[in-house]
Amino acid sequence: MKKLVLGTSLLIPVLFFTNCKKSETTTSSNISSQVVQNLQTISANYSPDSLSSVSTSSASIQSSDDPCEGVTDFAVCQSNLVKAYISVGKDAVDSVSTLASQVGRALGEVPDGNSGTSSDGKISWSKTSSDVWSILTRNASNGSIAYFSVNNGVYTLKLDQNNAETNPLDQQIEAVITYNNESDWDVDVYFGNNECDATDVDDPSKVRIKMARSSGLWTGKAMIYVPRWQTPGSTAPTCATTSGANDIAMYTDFVGNNASTKAALYLIPTTESGTSYAAFDLPGFCTNFASTSPCGGGAGQIPPAFLNSYPNNWCTTGPNTTPTWGDSCSTNSAVNSASYSSGSNWTAPSVLKGYSVTMPTSL
Repeated sequence: MKKLVLGTSLLIPVLFFTNCKKSETTTSSNISSQVVQNLQTISANYSPDSLSSVSTSSASIQSSDDPCEGVTDFAVCQSNLVKAYISVGKDAVDSVSTLASQVGRALGEVPDGNSGTSSDGKISWSKTSSDVWSILTRNASNGSIAYFSVNNGVYTLKLDQNNAETNPLDQQIEAVITYNNESDWDVDVYFGNNECDATDVDDPSKVRIKMARSSGLWTGKAMIYVPRWQTPGSTAPTCATTSGANDIAMYTDFVGNNASTKAALYLIPTTESGTSYAAFDLPGFCTNFASTSPCGGGAGQIPPAFLNSYPNNWCTTGPNTTPTWGDSCSTNSAVNSASYSSGSNWTAPSVLKGYSVTMPTSL
């Protein structure tokens, strides 16, 4: 996937609160300590062992390696892909933790109940208490660049690099993290990157990953929009190919524990506006994408018999293991009987395709 950088300098250029003085109502020198601890707790147990993969935490969101390198079977590759998507979400949690620490340090000396805007109009802040505070940065034209807020156990980050004053890019990030306790939390992360990379034309441009932990299980949904994908048997697209001429939504539902995870894969036309995807499994691919003629016996085309051998669900038990298709993890009763998260948690492909982060204009 494309590299998406969470630039801390965009959120906190330099924070000078010249009109604010420390008082007895100041809560702490760094009001983010509990926030950071909560986020670190989520990160430490972000996914079950059955979905673990190598991931490095940093201030950048990226996938540096092809998760399907050396894997020729598209279906077998799916467990590698979902692990890569999950790693991206985990890196987002770590980056939000870094940002929270920096903002919390800057606001620590600001009295409770204080709000204001810097003299150049580029930084606004609001602090009700150590549990409720927020900050917004803007460019010289008053366009919102970054927003971060803490509202008790809900942490929200929005970043629009279109409005960056240096090196603006058509990239956006949105993360909403809800922390109830160490075994009950929810993470919703969105990345948008409409910059076409000539070396990786069929890269996703929009990714939404939802991950939650509750009642001893991890549940989640991975939603991927690919604006330029190579239809089987067709000529490879280039950056000059109109975005959406050959596009696809790749969605994965999953639920698991440390022993195993079951998942379902859906390949969906981006015109689909509903949130029920049972008909969009791999065996239904030839029917659902009949207009692009991806199936048959021609060069590069997909034999329907191949697709029929990969019905949902599939089960994985850990790193470097081949998922078993048509298996709901029958040997793991807790996962076998578990439901996926609510269908209302899906973002319909037609909506994801056109999704854009709405930035606040004031606090």
